[in-house]
Amino acid sequence: MRPLLSIALALSGAPLLAQSRSHINFVAPPPSQNCPVALTARHSPQGAMEQVRRSSPHPELGYSITFTPANARSITQARLTLHGISGAHLLPAETAGSSSATEEFTVAPAENSGPRFESIVYARKLTGVQLIELDELTFADGTRWQKSSNSVCLVAPNGLMLVAAQAKP
Repeated sequence: MRPLLSIALALSGAPLLAQSRSHINFVAPPPSQNCPVALTARHSPQGAMEQVRRSSPHPELGYSITFTPANARSITQARLTLHGISGAHLLPAETAGSSSATEEFTVAPAENSGPRFESIVYARKLTGVQLIELDELTFADGTRWQKSSNSVCLVAPNGLMLVAAQAKP
């Protein structure tokens, strides 16, 4: 009798569940346009790196940014701006939030790395990065690209962030 009563109660609540509404908010970065490289960005937690030489730990947030030129021209330098928040903030799920702080970086590939390269930047002033904007690129042939009103390169860091890891012995 008890299992039958449980099933009846569960079924009687089904119409109530059907009436409730769920809201899913997906916040996409503004689209890039006329960008000479494909950009990807992801969190770069300290625990996921394999140490090959002594280095100091980075308590700051790390972001791994990959630059893939559209036409196989090697990049010699890139200037970019991280947009995000600084300090503690409460961001309701219903809102996209707003970037209130920025931090600028200049990165360069290792010698002979080829056209595609990856660089890790550590945000010292920001507690969260919402958007990464490419400001300027310098190519190996001496040409330069700069952002403009009709040429913009933007990427949002991948939202996956590992919060705990166990080192292998």
